[in-house]
Amino acid sequence: MGKRTRTVDTDMERRTEKLRDTQTKYQNLLKLARQFASQFTSILTTQEQMCESFADLSNHSPELRDEFSQNGELNRVLVASGQTLKVALDFFVQNLETLTTKTIDDTIQTIRDYESSRVQYDAYRFDVEENEAVGESFKTEQARREFNQQRDEFHKLRDNLEIKLKFLEENKVKVMRKQLLILHNALAAYFSGNREQLEKTIQEFQVRVMSKGDGQSFLETH
Repeated sequence: MGKRTRTVDTDMERRTEKLRDTQTKYQNLLKLARQFASQFTSILTTQEQMCESFADLSNHSPELRDEFSQNGELNRVLVASGQTLKVALDFFVQNLETLTTKTIDDTIQTIRDYESSRVQYDAYRFDVEENEAVGESFKTEQARREFNQQRDEFHKLRDNLEIKLKFLEENKVKVMRKQLLILHNALAAYFSGNREQLEKTIQEFQVRVMSKGDGQSFLETH
């Protein structure tokens, strides 16, 4: 095995290495997206607790009832809009996770199978060359039959990998274009205080909305 000359497919190796690098970068993005969604959920939980505290203080502090009520209402509306944004964040994480850990990983496994087949292909090829060199006609014929079988398997795997790489790239672009647009529009709408646009963004992409609003900016009424 160690004496054979390695078969080199420069184009395929470049593409498979690029995919591995892409998977690593997407895994890092997935990690950060999960972290962001988790931290944002914690913020929403804290805001809900603040709403309860403001409401309680409003009932027990007549001199500051209006001020506590205003802050409680503001945080209530912020929570409602935040829950809508959380839907978009979870949707982004879910689809990125599917793409990274399933779709890309399936092609990575095909790459492993292809590389394993290439090693065997080179080994059988070396057997043929070695037997031809020493004039072993019977062994050469047997080795050639085994080599031909492995060659067919190797080419079959390469063709399969070629198809998977092509469809993966098309699917990745399609999926990520949609997910990045949803994330961008949802974040922009939320942090600019445009509640109506936030919910419109979610509905346009058929993401299930967890909370309904009154169509106003969540900062316009305060």
